Amino acid sequence: MSDISTAPTLIPSSPQNTNQTPTLTSKELQTLHDLQALHSIQSELLHDAPAPFEEDPDLSRTAVNIDTLLRQAQSMITTLVAEKRGKSRRIRVLEEELHAAREKGRALAAEAKAKVQAQAQVEVETRGELEAKVKASAEEVVAARTVATEREERVKKLEGEVKGIGEKLKKVEGERDEKVKGVKEQMERNKGLERDVKAKGALVQDLTARLNRKKGEGKEQAAKLAKVMAANEELKGALSTARKRAESAAQRAQEAEEQVKLERKRRRKAEKELKGEEDVGHGHSHGHGHGHGHRREVYSSVPRSKSSVISRMFRGV
Repeated sequence: MSDISTAPTLIPSSPQNTNQTPTLTSKELQTLHDLQALHSIQSELLHDAPAPFEEDPDLSRTAVNIDTLLRQAQSMITTLVAEKRGKSRRIRVLEEELHAAREKGRALAAEAKAKVQAQAQVEVETRGELEAKVKASAEEVVAARTVATEREERVKKLEGEVKGIGEKLKKVEGERDEKVKGVKEQMERNKGLERDVKAKGALVQDLTARLNRKKGEGKEQAAKLAKVMAANEELKGALSTARKRAESAAQRAQEAEEQVKLERKRRRKAEKELKGEEDVGHGHSHGHGHGHGHRREVYSSVPRSKSSVISRMFRGV
């Protein structure tokens, strides 16, 4: 029977163990401990046991015990070797998965690097475009400021023109009021003349009736009648003249009113042009209205003197 010290030779050496990590698992350590215990038992049996001829002369019981222990150890070792082979296969699978993961990681890293480089190129191109746009925007701002300055100058000029037109309009309105006042006075005088004419007409009718009744009273009555008729004709002429003057005054008043309306229309047009320039200035548009197309002296035909208006009114002009 062989010595227990030869037990480690019972562990088969696998070619897969050459590339594995020398770290032992808990089961392998337990197996080693069991083998050490067997070695200790053998030592006790060989060196500390009583004489063979006294208790176990043929050592049969000892051999049976040792064989039993060796079979148990061999079974445990076989189980451990099988488990170790399964772990080796698992390790190979994990190594293959790790290698595939590394390759995939390298591919992803290369792809990410390419994306980063492409993004950097896009950012460079975008930065150039943005710089060009900023430069163009700055030039547009300068041009817009220049246009705004020109529009402000035109607005100021139009404001001055509107102010002058307003002053002229006030002056024309004052003259119109004077003319209207004179026309009203003339109409009151015409009404008085009409009342006088009516009264004198009634008197003429009365006198005519009396004369008709007194035709036979003589030359004196005829002379009186002739005087009355002459007075009647004179009154008719005066009434006709007064009516003509009233019509002329009314016509001049109407012309003055139309002139005032025309001036108001021109003023509204100038105000609209001014407002349009202001709106265009705020909106930065490119309109071309200058407000200079119809600039001329307004109401040049309106008389400047109140006395000349009234004098010509009574002259029947």
